[in-house]
Amino acid sequence: MRYFCVLGDVEEYTGIDFVEMAGRLAFAMAREGIGLVCEDGSSELTRRISGIITENGVRVIRVSSRSPLSSEGAEKSDGRVAVSELHEYKTMIFTLSDSFVVLPGGVSTLDLLMEYLTWMPRVLGRKPVYIVNAAGYWSPLLQMFEKMRLESFLPDDFHARYTEFADVECIVPNFLATLLSRTSPARFDSGSSELS
Repeated sequence: MRYFCVLGDVEEYTGIDFVEMAGRLAFAMAREGIGLVCEDGSSELTRRISGIITENGVRVIRVSSRSPLSSEGAEKSDGRVAVSELHEYKTMIFTLSDSFVVLPGGVSTLDLLMEYLTWMPRVLGRKPVYIVNAAGYWSPLLQMFEKMRLESFLPDDFHARYTEFADVECIVPNFLATLLSRTSPARFDSGSSELS
């Protein structure tokens, strides 16, 4: 089974209902049997996706950084993974997920996005990152990436680490096409994501 991690915590921006957008993404994921990895007790956007995924019989894995429980014991009990500190929490989400979808969000969303674009791919392998730039929400950030690249603070191929979409409709088809086009599908197998 494949899993998406969906980041985001902004519910509405310039008249766009991102909760509705998250719902469309969730139904697309559920149709293809793609599960969700999320923070336990996360945003309204993630709760919306989680509810739809669960209602359609697809698995949701919730990762919590609030408890020192072992991840193995927590996962076997109820689909939750508990870790004891923040670095382990971020690494666990990256390991369990096969791809990352970045909806509009705040500082916590930005924090995880930066982790998944920088050191984690070098250590744990690159995975698809989809930035949903609805209504130009992420345009200032993407423009800053380009400025940093032009000033040689980022490598010339940095843009290859993510794919930008204006809406969620193309994300699941793009992910499935990416899997089929890879000559080495194991690149996207996290190992620990096969938890069933």
